Order: sequence, then C-alpha cells, then structure tokens
Amino acid sequence: MKGSRHIGSVSRIPVYVHWSFFLVIVWSGHIGYRAGGWDSVLFSITLTLLLFVCVFLHELGHALAARRFGVFTRSITLLPIGGVAALERIPERPREELVIALAGPMVNVVIAGVLTAGLGWPSDLLTYGPIWDFAHLGEMVLLMNLIMIGFNMMPAFPMDGGRVLRACLASFMGYPRATSIASAIGQGMAVLMVVVGLQSNPFLCLIGVMVFFGAKAESRHVHLRSAMSGVCVCDGMQEPGIVLAPEDSIRICLDGWHERGQADYLINAGGRIVGVLDQATWQRHAADPDRSVIVGRIMERPVVMVRPDMPMVTICDLARTTRQSVYPVMVNEEAVGMITRNRVMDIVIRHPTGIRPAAGDAPECEQPTREEDRPGLRLDVG
Repeated sequence: MKGSRHIGSVSRIPVYVHWSFFLVIVWSGHIGYRAGGWDSVLFSITLTLLLFVCVFLHELGHALAARRFGVFTRSITLLPIGGVAALERIPERPREELVIALAGPMVNVVIAGVLTAGLGWPSDLLTYGPIWDFAHLGEMVLLMNLIMIGFNMMPAFPMDGGRVLRACLASFMGYPRATSIASAIGQGMAVLMVVVGLQSNPFLCLIGVMVFFGAKAESRHVHLRSAMSGVCVCDGMQEPGIVLAPEDSIRICLDGWHERGQADYLINAGGRIVGVLDQATWQRHAADPDRSVIVGRIMERPVVMVRPDMPMVTICDLARTTRQSVYPVMVNEEAVGMITRNRVMDIVIRHPTGIRPAAGDAPECEQPTREEDRPGLRLDVG
C-alpha cells in the first residue's frame, strides 16, 4: 500500500505500517493528556500500541486461516482505522470464506478469554468508562478487544460480519446476488455510521465512508468477475510480432510502428523473455536525433508472465496491482502472444461479455478450473 513502510515479516508475510499510523500515536498522547495530564500520556500511548498488536494478531488470524485453503497473503498493513490483510483471493466456496472471515474475530475472542480468566470481567470499565491508570491496563486491553469483536461482526460489508453474511447467503443463492445483498446492507449501515458519527464521533464518520465505498467496490468487482466468467487471456491477447534483443536500438521499434503498426515489444535474451517495452517508453526516446538508445536500457523488468488460459479478471487484478504495461503470454516457456494494460482496461471499460479477439489472436483455449487462477481480493477489517 502506498505510503507504507516495511517493518518485518511474520510467518513469511510482509508487515507494513502506514505513515499516518504515527499520527494516531500523537493523537493518543493528546487524549491521554486531556484525560489525566502528563501522567496519562504514557499510559495512552502504551494502550494504543497494545491495541494495534491485537489488530495485527486479528489480521494474522485471517492470513493463517486463508493459508489452510491455499490462499496466500501478500501483506498485512496497519492503518489508523485498523488493519488490512491483502489476500491473493477470497474463495468463492461459502464455507471457506466463512472460516477466513471468522478467524480474525476469533483471535480477539481468545485474547479476551485469556484476559478475563486472569483479570476477571471489567465491570467497572463497562459501567463507568475508561480508567487511565496502568493498574487497569489489562482490563482496558480486554475492553478494546470486546469492542473490536462487536464492531467487526457488524453485518457491514466488507467488514468481517458482512463477509460472514455473504458466505451464509451464498450457501443457498448465487455469489453475485449474495454480494449485492451484503453490499446493500453494508452501505446502509455505513450511512447510519455517518449519521451517528456526525452527532457523536467524527472518527465514526470516516469509518462509515470507507465502509460505504469498500462495499461498492467489492460488489462491482464480484459482478465484473461474474460477467467475465469464461473469458480468458487468449480472448484479448495479440501476436508477439517483432521480438527484440536487449542490444537492439529503438530504431527497430520505430520501423515496426511505421511498417506493421506494432506499438509494444517483448525483449528476448538467450531464449527467454527478460523484459518488455511499451509504446510510451520507446517513443519518449525516439525524439533523440540519432535514435541509438538500446532497448535493454529502457525496458521494464522484472516481468510478470501469464498463460493463455488464465482468466481475464486475473489480468485485471494484475493491471491494478502492478505497474507493468505489457504482459507476455507464455506456453512452455515460449512467448505465444502478449496482452497490454491498455487492452485490459479497454476490455473492462467496454462490456466484459462483449469481448472479441484482437487481430492475430491465438486459437481457442479452455476455461481454467485451477483454484490458484481465481482473481485476488482484499480483506479489509477495522
């Protein structure tokens, strides 16, 4: 996530902290000072750090549960409003999504259970509110975990409760319809959060806005995936055309553009694809009088390779999450075509079910059924 700093890895999962997280530390110190002066500043900051440890463990619970179903986690990022576990995909099998969604809150249940067994039920805090004293730190952490459990289990998609709702609905109706219902309920609750937040807590307004747009984006993604079912890379790729070597000059790009209309190029060295070159890049250098720039100096690398039978929606996800502009299409380490970011975006902007093969496309390909080819999604939790 942009603006995030890598702080380490846990169970081979990279962990990031967004820069704005440190504003929360400052804000918590301010809240502590207002509550009890300088004596409470350290307590407030300590409580905030422990709270985010619980948030991290919550996200790790999602990630480890997903791993059991073969779903890997790209990263965990801590944000001011909570955390995000960026999963490669969310399984469409309702039972699997249900387990993954419940795994995070269950971590908080375990933490709350352990603290309750050791400290007892925080009846004073529930009755009179927070107590800014280190003697009550454990009880405050317990109270925060109880709040996290209740908040995350609200049926406000795309939070955990909303995903649980979708999984339950998807067990007896289509996945897109279940998403639409869960998204509509989530957006309704988001509006309610904003209304309540305007009267009590502006922070709740921010959460409500993020939930509203998160639910909308998730619904759009699922419906796009449903509409593009059966469409694969071979339906949108084009022939590789002229394949360049790293030592070739951009004069060849210019000649290929004038003679064949080829805009993008694959770079081959030693029998393997080592880079790609898009039209915008080589045209910037074509303005040089001698046009002697070699493509090896300006090509993109490393290169993400795709297969002709890969679902088109997977390429849509790649176009959103990578900066690569040209994707080589490979079969048995041989480049059989390429598909560009512009082509992918053009497919999405048009109606996804109206795709027609581009000039020079490969023959028909079978629809993949492998689980790892399904598109990636993000699991966002507060």
